[in-house]
Amino acid sequence: MISGIHHLGIAVKSVDAALALFQGVLGGQLGTYRAETEQWLSQFVNLGDLRLELMEPRGQGGIIERFLVGRGEGVHHFALKVDRVADLVAACEEAGLMVVNKRFQGPCMIGAFIHPRSAFGVLVELTEGVRGIDLP
Repeated sequence: MISGIHHLGIAVKSVDAALALFQGVLGGQLGTYRAETEQWLSQFVNLGDLRLELMEPRGQGGIIERFLVGRGEGVHHFALKVDRVADLVAACEEAGLMVVNKRFQGPCMIGAFIHPRSAFGVLVELTEGVRGIDLP
């Protein structure tokens, strides 16, 4: 069901500042996926086989803003590439895990998250992929 790590999500104060490091200094390639919501700006950057999702807060009180206030910049989540999110979510829930933010037919992603309380303090994203990166 799981074929590997899809990406690492990193909460940053500024996507541009993070790109100066990951793209400018380390030679990463700007990913084609970029999204902006009322709560955050998300930009992918590719470093070899590794994808990073850089997430900058937008507005007050959003999920990335709260993360930065509570923990500072750093790894926010890791995403596992899965064949069928719905099947894995059902198995997780059957095992008693807390699954949140189920987006089985989202505009840009098919996925869900295992809450950190159920995953040893780590937010785990389950994704079939991101449109523009690896979904038709």
